[in-house]
Amino acid sequence: MQPLKAALISLEKGLLDGNTKPPLVNDLETTAAYWEARIKTYGFHRAPDLCLFELAVDSLMIPLFGRALCLMGEEGVPLVLTFSSVTPEGLAACFVVPRLFEGRVRDRLQKEFGPGGDGTRRVLAVDVVFFYGPHFGDRFGIAEAAVKALAGSAIRAVATICSGSCVYIVLPEGRSEEAVRALSETFEIPKASSQKAHGVKQL
Repeated sequence: MQPLKAALISLEKGLLDGNTKPPLVNDLETTAAYWEARIKTYGFHRAPDLCLFELAVDSLMIPLFGRALCLMGEEGVPLVLTFSSVTPEGLAACFVVPRLFEGRVRDRLQKEFGPGGDGTRRVLAVDVVFFYGPHFGDRFGIAEAAVKALAGSAIRAVATICSGSCVYIVLPEGRSEEAVRALSETFEIPKASSQKAHGVKQL
């Protein structure tokens, strides 16, 4: 018997018996998931020749770190990507810039924090691949599928970041072309390719 019909019969019976309290009705919830054999994307964008800075920023240094980022932007240093995770001491903060600006970034960090005081853990030469697709912001498992595709080709990402409907993958230097080939086995690129993003390569 349908739940609504059963509830109406129960309500009618209760009223005839003098019971004016409405019956308890269990709420029904429908969950739908949309998944494709090959996940559609609008294309892969490559940004090579980059430099990743990773810093340990304690809670007292966060304002200085924010100031450093703002000043780098004012000085013309392009911030390709920034991301962070919370630690017991403060933040593990990362940002990616074109390798051409590595020296300028080091100088700015030293001016703000003093020599050796910026908490820099490591500086790596990296590439970035990023992509987005229909309804990526409403669906789960997109980044996981990308990481599995790379692992199947023995490519290990330095970091994977999701922002809204876009997935960013930070890779060791020179691995972006290989990564795009591996991702193309899992993700489908429409033949009507989207426009190239300014300053990056699209495959």
